[in-house]
Amino acid sequence: MTACWTFTGSLARSSWDNWHFVSTFGQNIALDNSNSGYFMTTAHVDRRFGKFIPFYEANWFYYNQSGRNVPSAGFEGGGWINIGAGKVMGMNYVTNAVGFNYEFSQHLIFGIVYEYQLSTRTMLINNMINLQLIFRY
Repeated sequence: MTACWTFTGSLARSSWDNWHFVSTFGQNIALDNSNSGYFMTTAHVDRRFGKFIPFYEANWFYYNQSGRNVPSAGFEGGGWINIGAGKVMGMNYVTNAVGFNYEFSQHLIFGIVYEYQLSTRTMLINNMINLQLIFRY
């Protein structure tokens, strides 16, 4: 079992006419050096149009600790999985994401987003489409 500490924070602001701004940041520290450690930050902006909420995000990962699980790997999982790559220290991974959420009701929300890589170094997961279905109670 791999142990890590993760410290995170966020700032948010709702203003003007249904605009929302959210920024998150954090540091993942692998305690036994098996996994990679990284600093991450995200900037998110959206605007509500009734039940339809389009959004844009910019994401940045900076790998400041290489792992030992896969010593010869020079790529990581791009925020989805931490494979513990050995050759990622100093690597930047930057993506943009565009998508929308749709609130069918206060209890059911559907979302879809296309996230695409801006940085040149190839990752395990590069461009992707994410779907979400949220059941809120």
